[in-house]
Amino acid sequence: MLYVQDKKSPYVYERLKDTVAYRFEIEEYTQFYDHSIKNKYRQDLEVDFASEYSKSAFIFEVITTNQQYTLDPSLKKQEALIRDLSSITEKVELGIDTSGDIESLLNHDEIKEKWGAILLRLKRQHQGALAHGYLDAIGEKIKDKKRFTTDLKQYRMLGMLFNTLLRIPFDDKTIKKRPRTFTNMIHSLPVHITEHLTLVNEDAATNLLTYAVTGMLQSIDGETTSRIKKYLKYYEAGEDSVYLESYTGQYTIDKYTAWTTNAHIAITISNGRGYRRHQQFSLKKQDV
Repeated sequence: MLYVQDKKSPYVYERLKDTVAYRFEIEEYTQFYDHSIKNKYRQDLEVDFASEYSKSAFIFEVITTNQQYTLDPSLKKQEALIRDLSSITEKVELGIDTSGDIESLLNHDEIKEKWGAILLRLKRQHQGALAHGYLDAIGEKIKDKKRFTTDLKQYRMLGMLFNTLLRIPFDDKTIKKRPRTFTNMIHSLPVHITEHLTLVNEDAATNLLTYAVTGMLQSIDGETTSRIKKYLKYYEAGEDSVYLESYTGQYTIDKYTAWTTNAHIAITISNGRGYRRHQQFSLKKQDV
C-alpha cells in the first residue's frame, strides 16, 4: 500500500516568496469522418497567494499573459473576438475555500466594467441583430456573478489550478470522486463527468505526489441528447448517442505547499459513426 510519508493531514496552501508561473495549454479537435477542425491555445499564468481571505479561505491573484492561438482556418475570423473575450479575465482575484475550490470572484465589478467598454466597440464592429444578440448573451453571463464564477471552474478557464484537491486522500486505497462539467464539449452543450483520483506515486526527494485520473460519463438528459442528435444529423454524422471513448489524466502536487506542479486531462467523446470530439488541457509550473 502506498502511503504518504511524514504527513497525515490534508493539504494546506503555503504562501511562497515569489509569484508562481505556469504554462497553460489547450488542444482540441472535432472530427466528422475525414474532415477535422483543430485548434490550439497557449497562455502564461502568474499566480500569487495574496493573503488569507478569512479563517477558512484564501485570496489568490491570477494574471494571464502571452496568449497565443493557432486556430483552424475556418475559425480565423473569430480570433479577434476570442482575444477580446480572453482579455476580460487577464486579471482575476479569487476567494478559494479550504477544499481548494473557487468560492468567490472578488473583482467582479472590475471585470463587468471592462466588458462594458469592450461591448460598445464590438457592437460597432459587428452590426446586426444576430451578432448583437450573441454579444448580449455573453454579457448576461458575465453580469451574473454566480454563473460567471462557476464558469471559471471549467478546465478551460482556471479549473486546473483550483480544483478541490486540498482534501484528496493520502493513500492509494481511497479514491476521491468528484463531478466535472465541460460546457463546450459538444456544440456548447454540457457534458458531466465523474472523476476518480488515485494516489500512484510519492517522490521522497521532491516531496511531490502524483495522482492518476480516470472518469465516467454521467447520464445525459433527454433534452440535451435530442439537441446532440440534431447537431450530428446536421453534419451527417448519424444520430447515435455519444459515449465516452477515453478520459485520462494526472496531477502532481507538492505535499507540503499544496501547489500543483503539473496537471494533464484528456477527454474524447464519440458516437462511433464518424464523429469524435477531443480536448486536452495541460498545466505546467515554470521556472522563474
